[in-house]
This record gives sequence, structure tokens and C-alpha cells, in this order.
Amino acid sequence: MAENVTTTNDSLKSTSCQIVENFVFVWIDSNFDEPNEKNQQFISKLENIVNSIQKFTDIDQCIEFLAKIKDENIFLLISDPLGRKLLPLIQQYTQIYSIYTTLKQQPWMKQYDDIKNVVSLDELLNILEQDIRQLNNDLISMNIIPQSLNTDLNRLEPSFMYFQLLKENLFVLEYDQHAFDELVTFCRTKYHNKKDELKIIDKFQKTYDKNTAIKWYTDECFVYHMLNKALRMVNIETIMKFGLVLHDIYYQIEQRHLESKYAPALHDNLHVVYRGKRISNTEFEKIKRNIGGLISFNNFLSTSEEFSVASRFATVSRSNKDKIGVIFTIKIDPLNASAPYASIKDISLYDNEKEVLFSISSIFRIDEVSKCQKNKRFWQVDLSLTSDNDPQLRRLTDHMRHALGGGDVWHRMGQLMIKIGELKKAEEIFGILLEKVPQNDRKQCAFLCNQLGYIWKQKGNLDNALHYYKSSLATSLNYLPSNDPLFSSVYSNIGGILKKQGKLDEALKYYQRVLQNDLSMFEPNQIEIAIDYNNIGAILEEQGKYSDALKSYDQALEIKLAHLPPNHPSLAKTYMNIGSLHHKMDDNAMAITYYEKALANQQRSLLSNDPSLMITHIRLADLYESLHKYKEAVEHRQSMIYIARQILGDNHAEVQKEQKYLDELRKKI
Repeated sequence: MAENVTTTNDSLKSTSCQIVENFVFVWIDSNFDEPNEKNQQFISKLENIVNSIQKFTDIDQCIEFLAKIKDENIFLLISDPLGRKLLPLIQQYTQIYSIYTTLKQQPWMKQYDDIKNVVSLDELLNILEQDIRQLNNDLISMNIIPQSLNTDLNRLEPSFMYFQLLKENLFVLEYDQHAFDELVTFCRTKYHNKKDELKIIDKFQKTYDKNTAIKWYTDECFVYHMLNKALRMVNIETIMKFGLVLHDIYYQIEQRHLESKYAPALHDNLHVVYRGKRISNTEFEKIKRNIGGLISFNNFLSTSEEFSVASRFATVSRSNKDKIGVIFTIKIDPLNASAPYASIKDISLYDNEKEVLFSISSIFRIDEVSKCQKNKRFWQVDLSLTSDNDPQLRRLTDHMRHALGGGDVWHRMGQLMIKIGELKKAEEIFGILLEKVPQNDRKQCAFLCNQLGYIWKQKGNLDNALHYYKSSLATSLNYLPSNDPLFSSVYSNIGGILKKQGKLDEALKYYQRVLQNDLSMFEPNQIEIAIDYNNIGAILEEQGKYSDALKSYDQALEIKLAHLPPNHPSLAKTYMNIGSLHHKMDDNAMAITYYEKALANQQRSLLSNDPSLMITHIRLADLYESLHKYKEAVEHRQSMIYIARQILGDNHAEVQKEQKYLDELRKKI
């Protein structure tokens, strides 16, 4: 039996291993344990098409495996009457892309529209190759940006920002022989048990150069499958390993684009190209709602000069009610395009398809959506390739660059992952960068350790966070003077972790170091010093040293009043701290005084429905109630409920609970 074919229990164990392609082939037959030369021959041929083949003789174990597949699609072959029992149990698994059977047509099969009957296993190979092409076409994801969106990154789809960053830097990154060797080793590891693919990787190692990148990509071998899945799943490790190939594909498209741009006769007819795709009803409705907006595809977009080629990939079976066949009709201005594209029909594996390849994450304007005139079975979405002068695109990209700061693409990518809450991917990026950075580059080591410390803190693993923050400190001490401003940040990070761990004495020492460092600056930053006093005050308060804590808070307030405008929201936070401390010291009158000052500041500096106002109102309400000043208590609790209604809605349980309490409180007036 071929080495890469797993059976039954082996299949269950292997699901934890990474499947490097977009799909897995599952075959159920109760007779696998019996020698069958015909099946062995089929598997040998199948291995040239599919990397992961899983065989089962038991229904329960097959279902257990199917349930564990989350990110890949499944091609399922039933060659045994077991299928009659299996099919009713797997209808909920949407990751099953196609079901095939070599069994003769039987009455029970009629209720399943998605079963494909094949005469022989050899016939299945041909059908499977076509279905794999269709699947890879279907899986290319899209990002849609409303026309009204210009600068709000929080409303942008994360993958759009990710791929724009990747695209911006593809052409400027440089790769050496070491990067290529790492890629080859990486691919061999992923295909270690597939002899035919390993031979192709050997050929890749011997013959690849930057002028063959597109050829390798379009040949649909390991390069195509690994790269497409990595781009779909935003698999950081694989994308980083394939950075060289991504760069070279971009380079080749760019070169061909420039040649055609200055010699238009080479591509006289290249003004409209087509892309067929089956999309969900939800995606289609989103496109219709955003006519005039932007759309991008998270991949190198393959299109054709021929409508008939696109229509093949848009065809939806009549039984499939969840998909819509769409023809993207793309209009191009060759002299004014924001992204390179090129005809590759002379080097594509499918030379009869007249393929035109667009650079990764090219951006188009959605012009119109209508029934396709050439074939009424399809919808037509008219797109136009954006220009470099597109105002919305320029505002978005400029704002994104500013928000993510400087550094190379992977540093900015890591910052983006932190910003959008993808902490696992951020950890992966900075972890890989830390492994690669030379030991003598202490500045870079310190920065990366600091980032990893922050990520682990956000993930709630304080021990790991402290480890990386202290590593950043130790590295920084080896190359920076002891009073460098950077140490304030490092000491503060460590102090914050120790405080969360309840190690208050240690935390206090680090916060005091921050203060000493900030005070020693040639031009001390007074606001930073105020923050230092506030942090020290918080530790002292937690230790029960209220008098010392009050002195620190008062020092913070004095500095802020001297250096900030009177309605700055930072003042409210300090007023709140002092008010809370007075309340703990049983001086409710002073607590109310400072809470009222905080409220006055918040009402001048915050929106009327800001949650901070709720907190202040409820604290004042509780204090006034404890002093039997029920009228004032009612006023503040009523204000709190008014804000809560705006945020949570009238029917929220907490709003109704507070309203009942308020009704009872009114009776005391």
C-alpha cells in the first residue's frame, strides 16, 4: 500500500497534522482489508492528483474524521453498501464538496441530489481533476469595501488590509539562496511521504528561477496547491516561506505588463476579460448592495479573454439552491491601472483558455450587476480595474500606512494582526522573526521580545508575558544607556504584569524605576511623569497604604492641571481615582466632590452616551443613597439608566433590573 494512504485509526490520528492542500479524499469501503489489485492501481493514480487520501471500513470512525475537518473540503467516495447508512448521518457536514459512488443506481440514492455516479474508478479520476479545478476556483475569497468607507480601519475586512500590505511590499523585498533552500526544505517536509510530488520538488530545486515563477504556479503542482491554501487561510508560516515565489510571480506579471503597456499591439483585444465564479447568496446580495464600492480577490486572479471559459466555472447545478453563477466582466484601461496584469497564454498549463493573470489582491470598482446577456443562466457583475488616482483607494491605503506605522512588511503585518485581534497570527509572525534575527541585532531582538510579551499579556498568559518582557529588558541593557527613554516602557510593562500577578512589592519597584527614568530625561515629559505617579498610587492603594497613595494621585493631578487643557478626559480618570480612594478612607463627602469634578469633565469631553458616564453616575448614586440624599441618588441613577438604554436597549435584563431598583428608590424621597 502507498505510504501516504492512511486507514481507519491512522486517519483519526493524522487529522491533527496539517493538510497542505485545500482538500482531502475520503473513501469508505468495508472490504479494504481484503487484497485488491484494482484498488491499489487506482490509489497509485489517485496519488498524482490528491495529496491526502483517507480510507475507512467503519462508519463511526469515518464520521468522526469528517467532523474534525474544518478548513478543508472533502471529496467522498462510496464504493460499498455502507453508504446507505452513512449518507443520512453526514448531511450537516458542509465541508463535503462532492460525493461519488461506483455502486449501481439504487432507489435510496434518489433522495440525494449531490451523488455523482461513476462507471469506473478510472472515470472518477477524470471527474475528480475537473472538480478540483472547480473547487480551487470557488474557494478564492473576496473583500468588498462600501463606497462610503474611506478611513475607518475597524470597518475594513482584516484580510483586505493584510493582502494590501502584502501586495505593497512584494516588489521591494529581496530574497537570497538561503530563503530558496528553506522553501525547498519546507515543501519536502510537507510532502515527505509522497514520492511523485517529491520528484517535482527536486525538479523545482534544480530548474526554478524568477522567470519561471508563473509557469510553476499555473502548473497546479505543490506550488499552486500550497500557496493557494495559505493565501485562503492566511497561513503565516507558509506565506513567509513562499515569499520568494510570491515576489517572482509579481515580478513576472509586472514585466509582462510593462511590455504590453508600451507595445499595445501585443494585446489589442485585452480590454475586457472574464472570471466565472459560483458564490453564495449572501455574497451576491452583498455585491448588489455595494454597487459603486470596491472589490478585491485574495489571490492572483486568473481570468480569460474567452467568455466560454469563464462560464464553465460559473455553472451551478439546478439542485444547488445555495450558490449563484456569476460572470465577473472586467474592463481594463491598459494605460491607467493600479495593479499589473498580463496575458500568460504562452506559458499557462491551459494554453487554450487565453489566461490573463492579475497581481495579488488587485482592486476593482463594482460598476453594475445585471442578468448576463450572453447566457441568462448567469448574473453579470461589471468591474473596472481601479486607477492609481482612485480617491477612495488612495485615502484607504494612506490611512492604513499611517495607522500601522513603519518597518518592513512583516513587522507591519504583525502590528495589523494585533490591531484586529488576531493574536495567534501576530505571535506566529513575531516568533518567526525572532528565530531569524541575528543574535548581534540586539535592538531587533529587544523589540520582538517586547511585542511577544504584549501578545501573551493580551492572551492572558502572564508568565509568558513576563518572560518576554524581561528578555527584552535584558537585551536592551546590553546596548542602551541605563537612562534611555525606552526603559520606561519596558519597566512599565514588567510592572503591569507583576501587578496583575499580585506581586505588588516587585511591581512598585519597577514603577518607581519608570519614574526615576522619566525624571532623569533632559526634557522630562510631564504627562508621562503624571502617569508614573498614578501607577505608583494604584499599587499603594492596593497595598492599603491610602495616605501614600493619595499623595501620588495628588501629584499626578497637579501635573495634569498644569499641562493639560481643563476638559481633557485624562483629568476625569485622576478625579475618579482620588474619589474612589476617599470613599475607601470613609470620607464620602470628599469622594462626592471628586466624582462630581470627574462628571463635569466627562460631560464636557465625552459623547453623551459614553459608558464612562454610566460608571460615574452609578458611583454618585450609591454614595448619595448611603448618605440618605435620595433625590440626588435618583437623579444620578436615572441618568445612568438613560445611557444604558441607548447602549443596551430598553429590553436588556440589566436595564430592566436597574429600572426596578430606581422605582423602589423613588419611594424613599
